[in-house]
Formats: sequence, C-alpha cells, structure tokens
Amino acid sequence: MAPEEINPAVQMCYQMRQRQVITGIDWQNAGQLSVQIEEAIAAGTEFSESLNQTLKSLTACTPTSSVIPEGF
Repeated sequence: MAPEEINPAVQMCYQMRQRQVITGIDWQNAGQLSVQIEEAIAAGTEFSESLNQTLKSLTACTPTSSVIPEGF
C-alpha cells in the first residue's frame, strides 16, 4: 500500500547529470546548489535507513500460508 518513491539522493543525482549536460556545472552554480545537494544527501540517507528497517521487519516475519489456493 506504500506509494512508489525514488531515493531523494538518486533523484538529485539525475538532476545534476541533466544540468551538467544542458548548462554545465562550474564553481559558481555548484556553490548555489550545495544546500540542495546536502539536503538530498540527508533525505536519501533517511530514506535508505527506513527502507533497510522495513526489509529487516519483513524478513523477521513468520510466513503463513493462505487458506485460498494459489491461482484463485
């Protein structure tokens, strides 16, 4: 039921690659982007930690069989 999401750090990486191709990145505009980059790194780290916690929770669950045969 969770919505599909992209890691914010990966999304920022795609944006930076696109910007590099279109306009280039030099020290002036890189300085302006540094706050956004730091925020994306922090959000990406939080995203990854949440994902890892969810994976740990799912692997710790005991599987149960369904009363409905597969395919119905």
